[in-house]
Amino acid sequence: MAHQAKSTDKQIDKQIDTDAREKLIQVAGELFSQHGLDGVSTREIAAKAELNVSLISYYFGGKEGLYKTVIHEFALTMHKYVQKYLEELTEEKVEAKTFIVNITQGLVAVTKLKIGLRHLSVILHREMLSGLPYARETHENVFNELANETIAVFKRAQRKGILRKDINPQVLFLTLIFTIENYVLQRQLETKFWKSCPQVLEDTDEFVIELVKIIFEGVLK
Repeated sequence: MAHQAKSTDKQIDKQIDTDAREKLIQVAGELFSQHGLDGVSTREIAAKAELNVSLISYYFGGKEGLYKTVIHEFALTMHKYVQKYLEELTEEKVEAKTFIVNITQGLVAVTKLKIGLRHLSVILHREMLSGLPYARETHENVFNELANETIAVFKRAQRKGILRKDINPQVLFLTLIFTIENYVLQRQLETKFWKSCPQVLEDTDEFVIELVKIIFEGVLK
């Protein structure tokens, strides 16, 4: 009984640790997006999270480590969302119908994730504009892996005759990603032009379907 009680206590302590760590990441992401890395203190983060400030050093080694973790966790989440759709497009399974369906679903998932966690997208965009001072390792690993996995799917589709062989798969990948990035940014800006396109603003699925149609079917008759 004593052994069982100790085991239960350890499980509770582990859950408390996990909850505290996740709470700090969540709160820090919101504050970093609003004020930047230098514009918020560890005490402000801890106060908003209602946790002891020492936990930031304990879990992350300090504010910079927490900032890097916020970015890294966002990247891992994005990779997880997309990977399940890419895994359905192996050499044996990839065909025209499944290719379009999975690419569309993957893009919808990423777009909705970026919209739902737009404060994290703000941090990432700020990092990119600054030359990736704190996010380079994450970019070179997580995002690079995601890019290579997606490009590999495009190359499989070329071998199967689904995509034209004279199309550069890297350019195709960048075209899709840059379009999604700008779509998410434009939603936040709410310019006059964007307000004149309510169907695009209100229906992310419809936007992605239209994007896939334009990219993969073309616009010329």
